[in-house]
Amino acid sequence: MLVYPGSVDFDKICSSIVNPLTASGFIDTCQKNKVTAVIQDAAASALGKQFIRLCKHYGITLINVVWREEQVELLKKEEGAEFVLNSESPTFEADLKGLIAKV
Repeated sequence: MLVYPGSVDFDKICSSIVNPLTASGFIDTCQKNKVTAVIQDAAASALGKQFIRLCKHYGITLINVVWREEQVELLKKEEGAEFVLNSESPTFEADLKGLIAKV
């Protein structure tokens, strides 16, 4: 059982429990199915960042999709994400197809 003080925001409590469990569950599913590469949308979210770190740790190639250009650099610099694509880019579809063929 986890007990949080009443002053802690409900959303922060949820993300401190739900996101790590979700990311761990994704890794477990990847391992059970011998998945070596994954594409994730909303990669700049708290869950997305946790998943990036776990994929790096477990050697799973991850293609990250974000919605804004500034998020591309953020994930590359702060999280060390190798593959990050902006879904709003005019070349997104071709870039994604190229990465899928590469990994």
